[in-house]
Order: sequence, then C-alpha cells, then structure tokens
Amino acid sequence: ILSHPLELHEIYEGFSDFCRTFELSRGKTKFEEENEIVGEFKGLFKVYPLPEDPNEPLPHRTMENLPSNSLEECVVRVYIIRAIDLQPTDSNGKSDPYIEIELGKTTIDNRDERIP
Repeated sequence: ILSHPLELHEIYEGFSDFCRTFELSRGKTKFEEENEIVGEFKGLFKVYPLPEDPNEPLPHRTMENLPSNSLEECVVRVYIIRAIDLQPTDSNGKSDPYIEIELGKTTIDNRDERIP
C-alpha cells in the first residue's frame, strides 16, 4: 500500500505525460450550496468533431500521435487507493464496501469477496 498518491512516485513522472486531475462530486442536495467532493479521476478526455463528409480531411488534433480509433484490445487497471467516510448501510453501522466496475456491457465486482 502506498503512503502517497501514485503521481508522486518517481516512476510515474507525476502523470505529466497526459493526465489531469478532475474532482468527482456526489452532487448537491436541496439544502447544500456546493457539491461534495468524494474522489478524483486522473486521466484525460479529448473530443474531436468529425466532418459530415467522410472524404474531407480530418481536423487537426491536439494529440497527433494517438493511435487510430479502430477497436483495440487493451488492459484497464483500476487502483482504489483509499475510501474514507463511507456511509454505513448495515444495521451494525458498517458499510461493507466492495468494488463494482462497468465498462460497456462488462461488469466486474468483488461483492462475494468483501469482508463484513
């Protein structure tokens, strides 16, 4: 277990190659004035408009060295570093957390492996 964020590890070079940090919020209720920050996403999204005519040249992209947009098999690694202030859902006051990840039509979870 790491004692500090991944981007502070020298081998990850501060995720300076492409990543940005986006705060994840739970959303505000009727009584709150601001969203509650519940985590961070470190990554990057880029959206490029395509011409309607497929014969037109593609517009200039910010990141020119990206691979084609054809289907590619890849490995996605998700690191859950820490979870704090989880809302209890059991009558015993514990939250019994587990991870559930959805990507397209695939869902992976470790609900059966959780420790009550």
